[in-house]
Amino acid sequence: MKKLRKSLKIALCIIAGLVVLVPAVFLVAAYIQDIGPLSMEEIRSRSDILNNAAAVVVPHTRLDDGQTRAKHLKLFEKVERLVELTKEESAAYRTVYQDILYRHQSYLRGFDGNITVMSDVDMDIANNTGGTGIGGAHDHHDQSARSNAKDVIAALDEIASMPDGFFSLTKVRRATEAYKDLADILLHLGTAPQTKSTPYVPPVTITGKVHRLSEETLKNFKAAQFATVNSTEYWQAIHRALDHYDELVFEVQAQIHASLNPFERRLAGPWGGFQSVGPFFFNGYPEPRRPRNGPR
Repeated sequence: MKKLRKSLKIALCIIAGLVVLVPAVFLVAAYIQDIGPLSMEEIRSRSDILNNAAAVVVPHTRLDDGQTRAKHLKLFEKVERLVELTKEESAAYRTVYQDILYRHQSYLRGFDGNITVMSDVDMDIANNTGGTGIGGAHDHHDQSARSNAKDVIAALDEIASMPDGFFSLTKVRRATEAYKDLADILLHLGTAPQTKSTPYVPPVTITGKVHRLSEETLKNFKAAQFATVNSTEYWQAIHRALDHYDELVFEVQAQIHASLNPFERRLAGPWGGFQSVGPFFFNGYPEPRRPRNGPR
């Protein structure tokens, strides 16, 4: 009994220490981080890295169990080495790639609740692999990205509607959520050119600049889906999409900075800050296959 009481006492001390230590570490990290707005050059660099991580690094090496890669090694290595695939190879690659995502949908949903799984989509419309529709129950990247964009807009609207003051925890939380959703948009759309899909369908209406830029991003990633992988047309469409995405990040950042005071901005962090799980994407990943300033 004495040993049990001693163990409980130690456990309580550890818990109490963590209760004090974790918020303290958070506040120190928030205080020392740079809260200045990211430049377009910084956003561009981060977007290229994030897109490459979403499109190739994670599905090719971190989601796969190794068996799929081994079975289709030449195809995967061609994609990684920027070798242009034939029409037949592109169709085969997109089918295999989509199966990897399908097998990890539950896992991926743990990182993004906006994942929108739809069954047998557009089965009467020609797809990009020589067949029709998207058979089965798959994450529909178009609708998932649109769901994230809708949440970004809702967060910005709520922040803008709140009065200025010394401190608002709601503003901080909503700003962090907006930055998280903003990253999730690219995580969905970075995979889109590698998967089976049907053509882009525009929304009935466009409501505001953030909505317009998110749709331009989506539309150009969709264009890349219908080009052979690693072709000139494929990369031109992806780079157009990323250019619009950079503008989207810059616009969201501007609206958040206009509505939050310096203390609130420190707590919310920048786009890609640790508060919105940013280092998970930007640290430790290799240089992108083909950054927009050309091959390195």
